[in-house]
Amino acid sequence: MELVTPHIGLIFWMTLSFAIVIFILGKYAWKPVMKALKEREDSIENALHAAERAKEEMTQLVFSNEQLMKEAKDERDEMMRDARKIRDHIIGEAKTKAESEAQIIVETAKENIHFERWLH
Repeated sequence: MELVTPHIGLIFWMTLSFAIVIFILGKYAWKPVMKALKEREDSIENALHAAERAKEEMTQLVFSNEQLMKEAKDERDEMMRDARKIRDHIIGEAKTKAESEAQIIVETAKENIHFERWLH
């Protein structure tokens, strides 16, 4: 029953014990705990800054990749246009050459027919 209704002596010794525990914790434990908490806070803050820098770098890399992809696409399109021009030019030359050769063959055939008629 003494703990339910403590006497003045018990209150004094409990207060003194509590004060000694607070003093010892303050002297030996509180500073290292606070130092560890500060270090933890600093490391978290540094990690957040590093994450933000990484995010910015990733944004720039994405932009850079998009630029490279656009440049590659433009270069590919230009190469395709050049290839089409070359193809069209080669086809045009081949048609012209084929037409001139066909014309020569027709002229030769006409001359042969005319020559054959003359012989008969």
